[in-house]
Amino acid sequence: IFDYYNIEDQIEKALRNRVWMKSGAYLIIDHTEAMVVIDINSGRYIGKKSHEENSLKINIESAKEIARQLRIRDIGGLVVIDFIDLAVMSNRKKVYEELKKLLKKDRAKVSISEFSEFGLMQITRQRVGLSLLFSLTDKCQNCHGIGRTFSKDTVLTKIENWLKRFKSKHRDRRLIVYVNEEMEDYIKNIKKNTISKLIFKNWIWIELKIDTNLPTNKFRVYSKSVQKDVTNEV
Repeated sequence: IFDYYNIEDQIEKALRNRVWMKSGAYLIIDHTEAMVVIDINSGRYIGKKSHEENSLKINIESAKEIARQLRIRDIGGLVVIDFIDLAVMSNRKKVYEELKKLLKKDRAKVSISEFSEFGLMQITRQRVGLSLLFSLTDKCQNCHGIGRTFSKDTVLTKIENWLKRFKSKHRDRRLIVYVNEEMEDYIKNIKKNTISKLIFKNWIWIELKIDTNLPTNKFRVYSKSVQKDVTNEV
């Protein structure tokens, strides 16, 4: 049954924050502590009519997909939708009526408000249990739920600051800095003089080595003198 209906692929798609539609437009669905925010983007859609008519078409298509995604993902609580701006009030009304009609088919209790003065629409949907996202996934241990990690240049700055603090507290001058393979490649091929600069700036001999278990945004430091990991000593 799972193979016939391609269920695993559908579940994977339902966990992504970007949902593509047939027109080439897409939704961005982001979860925060207080609410779920849905943003509509025209994406690859190329309309042949006026901006207003094209925007109305995308918004109507988005309303259908939003109603579907709320059910599939079992999203509950407050949902704020940022549709593409419509200048004509009657067109805003059409989008509102379309979404309202579609939400009536939802088994969960749903309330919907019309467009606010800022062009946002608010929905509250009965929260029965955990949404699909929180049922099937755990929080990322690298980004801690923000969806982004430190850039490579930021990690280099962190390493430099770590060395300065270490030097002020310890006399040890022979260290091995471990980073992951991607970071090591970046330092050696993009930031070629980084290690030399750190050596002469701090008067500490530094070897750069790879630790495949480290994510890109992490590093660890090993002391050759005391033969132990000293990362947490600063």
